[in-house]
Amino acid sequence: MNRFKKGYDYFVNSLSAMSIGLFSTLIVGVIIENLGFLIGLSATLAPVQAAFVTVAGYAKSMVGPAIVVAMAYRMDKSMLVIAAGVVVGLFAYQMGGPIGAYISGVVAIEVGDVISNKNPLRIILIPFIVIFAGYLISITLGKYAGLIMNVLGVIINEATLTHPFFMSIIISSIMGVLLTSPLSSAALAIMLQLSGLAAGAATVGCCVHMVGFAHMGRKANSIGTTIAVGLGTSMLQIKNILLNMYLIVPPIIVSIILGPIGTLVFQLQSNPEGAGMGTSGLVGPIMMLSTMGYTVQNVIIILLMCIILPIVLIHVVTAYFIKTNKIKHGDLKIEIES
Repeated sequence: MNRFKKGYDYFVNSLSAMSIGLFSTLIVGVIIENLGFLIGLSATLAPVQAAFVTVAGYAKSMVGPAIVVAMAYRMDKSMLVIAAGVVVGLFAYQMGGPIGAYISGVVAIEVGDVISNKNPLRIILIPFIVIFAGYLISITLGKYAGLIMNVLGVIINEATLTHPFFMSIIISSIMGVLLTSPLSSAALAIMLQLSGLAAGAATVGCCVHMVGFAHMGRKANSIGTTIAVGLGTSMLQIKNILLNMYLIVPPIIVSIILGPIGTLVFQLQSNPEGAGMGTSGLVGPIMMLSTMGYTVQNVIIILLMCIILPIVLIHVVTAYFIKTNKIKHGDLKIEIES
């Protein structure tokens, strides 16, 4: 049992570190790129736009190294392992994408611990072993894992086009739950390369959970904590959810309702970088606008589907659970450890 818990904790921590690497490079790079596009609407700011686009390109080129370095740092590896991990992330991401960088990085940084800190040759042996272990995994397991994830992503994207009603329900509800759980919905969306309608449904589900939990806990928490949930992460409620599993039900119900509406009525679309982010830093809505176009109509639709309707429906559904004593406002109190 302890071994299983250690394995689970390792998986959650490494995946969390991977999502930080993705956010700090790829997602932020895409945001900067979109800001450059908006700046470029003014001809006088063309030089500024060029700077934004250049910076975005550099940020997006460092995804793999950031993934492996973040994981090595989270696992308290030595500086030699972390530094060599930069090289592993570079070629592993090129060969197998995010999942390739993740698998190759995990093996490489763990193999790096084989050499004892007392070994006088460790400054040479550790980087050598880390780099070659990562390379061997990246050209085998990492490469094919990347291909499998790409195929799964294509299947999901195509299935959403042919069966939008059922697939939007499945995607919006699952991705919303993943966003609230210790696992990373953002990492999964990017690994699967969710796009188009599938990414739109995922974004709606994630927004429902973030905005929904923020609204549900507004009476139990301060304004700052409420904003932290709505614009930061609904994962802050995970401890309360484990104590009362009914708390997760209203966001799931609303995700099931709004997923098909967003897909069938409004044809909401997004990209892999925004599909698993929700309203975290407003990345989800921004990526939707980037995909669908910066128009007043799209802004209104996205505000309606990602913020307004989730709040209204969550309020109605939660009121029922409160009336039936399944949920109390105090159940959503978040204790911030100092």
